[in-house]
Amino acid sequence: MIVHPYQRLPQAVAASLPENWIIGKSDSDWMQSPTFFEYMANGFNDWLTENNIKRPILCLVDGHKSHLTMHLSEFCDKHGIISYSLLPNATHIIKSADLSVFKPLKSEWKKNSA
Repeated sequence: MIVHPYQRLPQAVAASLPENWIIGKSDSDWMQSPTFFEYMANGFNDWLTENNIKRPILCLVDGHKSHLTMHLSEFCDKHGIISYSLLPNATHIIKSADLSVFKPLKSEWKKNSA
């Protein structure tokens, strides 16, 4: 999933996305609880079902508050998804990927959509 702040995603960005990616909107350009829930419910869960992934499964997330809602917890419990929040000292792995992969990708999209 990519999260964008645009009312309408620029065509250049939309055209560059793989077919099975999900596009989320956030006014702040940051992950928010409703956006993450949408991804889990209509992206990740559907992908698990379409690919006949045996449940329960473990989904590791960082400790960001958008990943830790009662609504999401209830959904995950009902659908065999064990959502586990990594401790702060383990999130450096996720942050490394964010800086090394996603930041340059996001930067290129912004250049091409201007």
